[in-house]
Amino acid sequence: MARIFLSHSWRDDRDVALRLRDALNRRGHEVFVDTDILDYGTEWGIGLMNALMNADGVIVLLTQTSMQSQFVLSELGAALASRRRDPTKFLIPVISGIDVPDVVRHLMVAKIDPSDNVQFESTVDRISNAIVSHGNRTRIATNLPRLCISHRHVDEKVAAALVDCIRTRFSIETHDIRC
Repeated sequence: MARIFLSHSWRDDRDVALRLRDALNRRGHEVFVDTDILDYGTEWGIGLMNALMNADGVIVLLTQTSMQSQFVLSELGAALASRRRDPTKFLIPVISGIDVPDVVRHLMVAKIDPSDNVQFESTVDRISNAIVSHGNRTRIATNLPRLCISHRHVDEKVAAALVDCIRTRFSIETHDIRC
């Protein structure tokens, strides 16, 4: 599934962000927050921007606290710019406890209530489905396979065996692999 950068504020929003990360990870995505990817001594500003740019998409948790964080707003701006340059990227704003901010008013946002478990899980399901749907639309629109294997013509039998192995092991459809 998708590799997703989850932007959030450390102040007050950490528990909700980790709960959202864990819920999406249980649905097969690879969601990470700053502390999942940064080692001690890493220049965290550079590390986070690299992670954001290398992710398939970004989920930004927007709350009263995060809307006052220069870091969350910078990550949101970078995600908006990245999405405009590369339409295969996605951005999903998740709103909790605030009205939809002007900066994301042009996007369909997810509203989440961490105090309501049923609503929270239902919203996470819809977010997960949107991510999968985006990936499928992107592959169809760009005609991109999920995996490309480069090989020399004389190695065609080896490449075919590799395709069979990968397809079986990772449940990837044959049309999603290109040699």
